Amino acid sequence: MYFREGEGSNRPNLDWADADFDKNDPIYKKTRNDDRFGGSFTAVYKKPFGFKDWNLLGNVAYYDSDSKIDFYDTSIKFFSLSALYRF
Repeated sequence: MYFREGEGSNRPNLDWADADFDKNDPIYKKTRNDDRFGGSFTAVYKKPFGFKDWNLLGNVAYYDSDSKIDFYDTSIKFFSLSALYRF
């Protein structure tokens, strides 16, 4: 999904997955099963401060994976701000 309005645009993103593994983990002697979910949001501001050929990009994201084996549990939080110059 992609939204545009005037001098900017944004892109929301949602993800979900259920990952099942076929074999037992050799260390934990269990079959791994993960539930993964998360989302991100990216916003673009075109020609910031009147600078031609420049864009500002902001991104925020959160992802989480809950595994049947605790060792594989994962959580990611991410934020970025960047500038893009178009040649």
